[in-house]
Amino acid sequence: MEGELSAAQVRVQRRQERYAGTERKGEGQMKWFLAGVIAGAMLGVAVFSSTPSARAGVGSFFISVSELYSENSSFQRGYVAGVYDAVQVLAPIAGEGSVLYGVADCLDRQGDTIGQFEVYAGNALRRAPSRRIAAADPMMAACVRR
Repeated sequence: MEGELSAAQVRVQRRQERYAGTERKGEGQMKWFLAGVIAGAMLGVAVFSSTPSARAGVGSFFISVSELYSENSSFQRGYVAGVYDAVQVLAPIAGEGSVLYGVADCLDRQGDTIGQFEVYAGNALRRAPSRRIAAADPMMAACVRR
């Protein structure tokens, strides 16, 4: 019996062999996973580093009055709604009594639906002093002048 292992020892030895194989298999999978993550990160850096970023300073803008007029009505409606939403979100941050808070209050009185607000925005854009200014300016300026 000296050369023979007990049943318990055989079970322990088999369990150790089974777990040893699992560890090696898991290590290989982890290496491939990490290689994929690194390759993905390198590809992402290569793709996004060649894409020009949108940079804007104070006073710069993305959409002028003339550019807004050249877009379809869905885009125009979305832009007008975006201006309204942005002002409504930022006004409480600026605080009561600020000019922005007054603009938000004025814009809020221009209609209860997006259609009504679109009519207001269209009138304000038609009265814009220039077609090369930010499209948001005439909508807000009409409220400041009141």
